[in-house]
Amino acid sequence: MKFFLSLIFLFSTFAIFSNGWCATDSRAYCFKDLQVNFFNENVVYQALSLYRIPQGLWAPISQNLKIRSNQVPERMRKITAAMVPNPLNYPMQNEIASKLLKQVLLDVFYETMTKYQVNERPTADFVFDYIFTQQLPKMINCFGEDARKLAPSFE
Repeated sequence: MKFFLSLIFLFSTFAIFSNGWCATDSRAYCFKDLQVNFFNENVVYQALSLYRIPQGLWAPISQNLKIRSNQVPERMRKITAAMVPNPLNYPMQNEIASKLLKQVLLDVFYETMTKYQVNERPTADFVFDYIFTQQLPKMINCFGEDARKLAPSFE
């Protein structure tokens, strides 16, 4: 009987910890996906068309954003390396991590727009705000409702 109870305890403990790890893995995947796939080609094209960026620049801008997005995880690590506690470590500090991610994505975006000489404000700001608004559901899914605070205000 003691052996049987020990087995039940062992399996229930494993189930609790494995569910916790799954949630952590899910959040880590969501965060990684946002870092490298934030600049979805369709959304980027929509934003560029709305703000009358010449169509000949859409593909190069989108491609450059895709390439630069691969740098986002490393940039995030560099920014947070000296922070105590590190907001990216478990448990992730969603509010800080989401703000930092938005800033890094904005930096990547401005670098690309400057490269293609589409960096005049407010046009570049509006394009990024449109992209961010379209990706906001993913941000909320990853960071919770606090991410809604990062949404641009169109007032």
